Amino acid sequence: AVGVKSAILPLNAIFPPNLFQYDLKSAAANIKDQLLANLHLNLNLPTLRFTGMPSAIALKNASFKVTAPKLQGQSTREIYAGITGTLEAKISNQPLDFNFYILAEKPGSEPKPITLRGDTKSSLNFASFRAFTLNGLNLIAEKSGNGWSVSLDAQSKLNNKDIDVSASVPPAGPS
Repeated sequence: AVGVKSAILPLNAIFPPNLFQYDLKSAAANIKDQLLANLHLNLNLPTLRFTGMPSAIALKNASFKVTAPKLQGQSTREIYAGITGTLEAKISNQPLDFNFYILAEKPGSEPKPITLRGDTKSSLNFASFRAFTLNGLNLIAEKSGNGWSVSLDAQSKLNNKDIDVSASVPPAGPS
């Protein structure tokens, strides 16, 4: 579906030295927590191609990542899996590199469209009737039927006033 025909997944793990020093009643929870605390899977992927993705967006590199952080204020860990990497988006014929991620849905949850989210530290300059620069660009591409809808949000200044700028492109394919 994304241009990967086969993959080899080398796995390894770090076991804490005191893993088996717990009494049997509390061992399972402690072992699970320590294993999840050390779960940091990062596998490089070949160049991905998403069917129907606009030609102005090209994925440059990607990794499959799995981790299980303990979120602030939570007593248990959650496993997160997804794809991260960099992509190049041509906006007004200007190429910009974005860091992106696609977060996998939780097992058993209602299926949702694939959503790619990205951001860049780069700026985008326009030399129109009044030159301006877009900063803090955020990109969202969401699979819709056979196409992708794309939206871009940024900040700029116009006449010395801060403004928010948004643009969106509907899916090219049938939805």
